[in-house]
Amino acid sequence: MPVDPDTLRATTRQVLHFGLLMLVTLVTSSLAFPWRLSSLFFAVVTIVFGVRAMRAVWRARLGGALLPAVAVGLGLTATMSLSMLGGVAMWDVELDNQQCLDGAITVAAQQECAVQYEQAREEWTKDRLGR
Repeated sequence: MPVDPDTLRATTRQVLHFGLLMLVTLVTSSLAFPWRLSSLFFAVVTIVFGVRAMRAVWRARLGGALLPAVAVGLGLTATMSLSMLGGVAMWDVELDNQQCLDGAITVAAQQECAVQYEQAREEWTKDRLGR
């Protein structure tokens, strides 16, 4: 049974919007720390659009790899949003790391920031989890 062209166009548009929102989420997650929080907002919006796109693909009964591709995109967005929530939970550690990196001019200074960041993360984990 052929797919209605209007349904196909609407479904394709929803999948395209979902893909673009995934890209925006990915780009905003690479911003400096305080601005990186905007990616959490975009992740939530992306998940909503992804669920809508998946429902549209399912209802249009489009075969092929479109439904699995949207499902994988939703999974990746959910995973990325959980990672971003971890950054929110470790706000002080992330902010200290960003301030250190802002002042790090040399590679050695950047490496020192990375060492301090790892130590602060381990200490934060020990304090919260008692390990």
